[in-house]
Amino acid sequence: MGLHIEPIEALGQFLHYDLPRLASIERSIYDTQVGPVKGIVIYGCGKLGRVVAEGLTRAGLPPAAFVDANKNLSSTQKSDVPILSQSEAIAAFGQTHAFVVTVWRNYDKIKQALLDAKAKHVVHFLPLLWKFYSDLLPYYNLNLPSNMLHQIKEIEMAFSLFEDRDSQEEFVFQLLWMTSLCCLHVPTCRPADEQYFPIHNFDIGAEEVFVDCGAYVGDTIEAFRNRVGNAFRQIIAIEPDPKNLRELKSFVATLPNEVQSKVRIEQFGLGSADRVMAFNATGSESSSVNDAGTVKIQINRLDVILGEIEPTYIKMDIEGAELEALIGAEETIRKYQPRIAACVYHAQEHLWKVPLEMNRLNPCYCLSLRRYRDEFGDVVCYAVPIARAGYKHAR
Repeated sequence: MGLHIEPIEALGQFLHYDLPRLASIERSIYDTQVGPVKGIVIYGCGKLGRVVAEGLTRAGLPPAAFVDANKNLSSTQKSDVPILSQSEAIAAFGQTHAFVVTVWRNYDKIKQALLDAKAKHVVHFLPLLWKFYSDLLPYYNLNLPSNMLHQIKEIEMAFSLFEDRDSQEEFVFQLLWMTSLCCLHVPTCRPADEQYFPIHNFDIGAEEVFVDCGAYVGDTIEAFRNRVGNAFRQIIAIEPDPKNLRELKSFVATLPNEVQSKVRIEQFGLGSADRVMAFNATGSESSSVNDAGTVKIQINRLDVILGEIEPTYIKMDIEGAELEALIGAEETIRKYQPRIAACVYHAQEHLWKVPLEMNRLNPCYCLSLRRYRDEFGDVVCYAVPIARAGYKHAR
């Protein structure tokens, strides 16, 4: 379904007709598309391909091989699974195995190339995730469509909070994307350098107290300084991963002395309660709280970390902890009404639960939604007090 109709009509059609129909067949779509096969070959050796392979192995169905367009990977091993060229894989498995394409883009082109090369069974990875959901889901904002069925009222309420058409179209597109990985109408992808400092709904001024939740190695601080120079009041940079923290400190040490004196670095995770939790410290952008994590970190409420500090702008890109972090910042948000930018693509329900929580904390927030990668990636919900100086109507 494309958005050739008004967003509210498209939303109603999806929630009340397409979604129930999809939810009723979600577990069987893979088998219907593939038919009887002896096993699985994974096309794509990237992060997604590895995650799928690990999940299938847990499910007792390890893949027979990887296929990758990178010829340098051919004939090598990845997790004890051979990596074959396309021709090698089709010669060995083309008639007997399902070729599951684990790439985000160009699926139709890849599928046609595999079919032309005489692969008999080609399918996108999403139906496979739904079939083996207990071992493969959730994965970022991908989850079972049926999980949405008991949340239809919340989804409709969240949609109603967005007044500008761009946000409404993006909201509906995200629902369609999460349940099909395709859509006839793809709203405009915004420039990546505007992700946390957009021009569509608020200005960044010289008196900002910027709270960088998920500061990583200082990339957002650099983007902030590119926008305001050195004319800001304070930056509170929060980063729990030990390796990232070391690089963050090294980056800040390269800044002018007058800037360094205005940057406060905190090594905490963020949540709705103060506690110690396991953490997957990957030393990358995807470090996150995880029961299988190798280290323990202190989780604190943002209210506790900030104390009496009055933030003007809070950015949250914290790998799925955004909703809990908003709850843990309730006193701060109610008292100071800072502008907020929170990612909503790390979990399926965040698309509607994050804006609903923002509205609960401050019903006077004006909300907007924007995306900064081709499809689902880097989707951000912004909250701006309507009466805030510098507010510009979303366009």
